[in-house]
Amino acid sequence: VRGDLAKSVMVISGETERIAAEVMKKMERGITGFQTFGFYKKTDGKTLLCVVRNREVPALLRIVERLDPRAFVTVSDVRQVRGEGFEKG
Repeated sequence: VRGDLAKSVMVISGETERIAAEVMKKMERGITGFQTFGFYKKTDGKTLLCVVRNREVPALLRIVERLDPRAFVTVSDVRQVRGEGFEKG
């Protein structure tokens, strides 16, 4: 598996704690939470960022959909990724 075949998934949700816990438990993937401010609704919240291999995207999206069907999700291409979980081999 090449270390540069990945996607970056950003999740804006009111269920970030549950989503993050499920991703870490079921997918064994790290996930980062950022304190954010939504200008549209004028509310503070958290946004999640998770980098996964391309083939892991469907599993991540299923977790988000199950825990918060109204979540705002973006999936972006990652050109390179290095670090734990993305060793070259």
